[in-house]
Amino acid sequence: MAPPDYWLFVVFAVPVVEGVFFTVVTVGGQHLGYEYDPEHQYLIHVVYVYAAVAVLVGVAGLDPHLAFAWPYLAALLLGAAMYHVDTFAWTRATGTEANYGGQSLLATAPAVLSAPAEEIVFRAGLAPLIDAWGPVAFVVASAGLFGAVHIIQRPREVVLKSINGVVYCALFLATGSVVAPALAHLGHNAAYVRVATGASSGAQWTQG
Repeated sequence: MAPPDYWLFVVFAVPVVEGVFFTVVTVGGQHLGYEYDPEHQYLIHVVYVYAAVAVLVGVAGLDPHLAFAWPYLAALLLGAAMYHVDTFAWTRATGTEANYGGQSLLATAPAVLSAPAEEIVFRAGLAPLIDAWGPVAFVVASAGLFGAVHIIQRPREVVLKSINGVVYCALFLATGSVVAPALAHLGHNAAYVRVATGASSGAQWTQG
């Protein structure tokens, strides 16, 4: 049995349409007096990803899988730990040094806002694959696509975010809810914001 058609939107339309949306905002906005600033990248992404959620849930009828249980809150700590593991692993693997702070809240804080919407898109949006082709297909598609869309940040983010995506998929499969992976994602991105803005002594090497 084929899964609902909205998984096709997630796999094919979400990355392509975001590129079009980004181009329209940055290039088309110039005619309205808007000058693109790289610090606006996350902010533009937040607008787009919530629009994608609105289409998936409001138009396509996607079940966002929002069941909550108090133990899910532990995922916040897991996500924060994941960020620091990402940073440590990357700096050790590449021989690079830690880079502290230096980024503004405008450039980084939207990463926290985007986390819940991204989990609805990439986890709930691809959940039909679990019944159709099995959990392995779901993890490969969900984690792989999640990693791939982060290439706009840095190529290395594809690898790191794909690994993060596997963890988020595992949380989704274990709980049947987007809430647990969304909280982990929030914890990860909040740790990034804290480090990137210089509010922490950690290293800002990976993004949200």
